[in-house]
Amino acid sequence: AKWDNIDYSSWGVHDVYIPGTNATNTAAPYLLTYNGGSSYNFSINQSSYYDSWVRTDPSDPWWYNINNTWLDDNPCNGTSKIGFDEIKITY
Repeated sequence: AKWDNIDYSSWGVHDVYIPGTNATNTAAPYLLTYNGGSSYNFSINQSSYYDSWVRTDPSDPWWYNINNTWLDDNPCNGTSKIGFDEIKITY
């Protein structure tokens, strides 16, 4: 899945929504691009959430000029499901 964001030259807080169905992966791999080409790789244990918004970096939640978000289902290899729904950016 790929979410393209409107290009705002501003600081924003980034959250992803973990749906209550088909989200059993314990290390769903995400990639966030920001600041004209920088990237941040992170994973979320989706099985720990149910119909919840999750902050992508709670230690320092502010990102500058968020461009897009990727969620890769390739590492699953059929062993678990990755759920995806939407992202939220608050400026």
